[in-house]
Amino acid sequence: MTTPHLSLLRSEDGSHVGNTIWHAESLLSTNSTLRELAANGWAGHGAAVWADEQTQGRGRLGRTWHSPPGGGLYFSVLLAGVETRLLYCLAALAVRDAVSEAWNLPCAVKWPNDILVGSRKVAGILIEQQPEGAIVGIGVNTNLSWAELVRIGPEAVSLSAATGLDIDHFHLLERLLRNLEAQYIRSRRSSDLVFQDWKTSLVTLGQTVEVQTTREKWMGLAVDVAIDGSLLVLNDKRLVRVYAADVRIRP
Repeated sequence: MTTPHLSLLRSEDGSHVGNTIWHAESLLSTNSTLRELAANGWAGHGAAVWADEQTQGRGRLGRTWHSPPGGGLYFSVLLAGVETRLLYCLAALAVRDAVSEAWNLPCAVKWPNDILVGSRKVAGILIEQQPEGAIVGIGVNTNLSWAELVRIGPEAVSLSAATGLDIDHFHLLERLLRNLEAQYIRSRRSSDLVFQDWKTSLVTLGQTVEVQTTREKWMGLAVDVAIDGSLLVLNDKRLVRVYAADVRIRP
């Protein structure tokens, strides 16, 4: 093991999500750390890694996830036995519900798994497949001030900025792990139910969107999502499947 300064906060019997929780003040990336723990046999299904800071936090499409000390909740959890498209759905639903239930905030999902409060992004999800299972990385902006959010971008928000409250990270982590467990169980019983719930929560559908890939940028109308999770966008009278792209809602 090369990962420094990890503390074992919890080690319980059972296979529930959150059965094991590792914590560190600072890590390069919680996803990378959990991947190393799993590869060395130290972490199995349901294990989580939580850090107060990430110095090389990652987001979708190779982006950097701004992860200053105390400014957000940064954690990853190992989930086995669920296909990737459903992992995006269940993780997004778990975060949406945790935020809306705890603070009664208007939450929605922007395809594929950005969590919005109003029209601003409060959380993101990165899923990376490994032989031991899928590593689901979740970052939630919690205690960033409006001045700090400006550095991220005009579309960002934090829970403290939205509520005026100081957010307790451990309590939020516990709520998220419980929600992930509940959605994981739902997905094993009825994958279609989870998929349809996620589809219904998508604020993207019915909106004019700007789609940017590594090769091009274009506009269209987001009309539906396919069973594989891809976004169906009507562009110049043809239907285009979008799998991996930056999709922004436009007026």
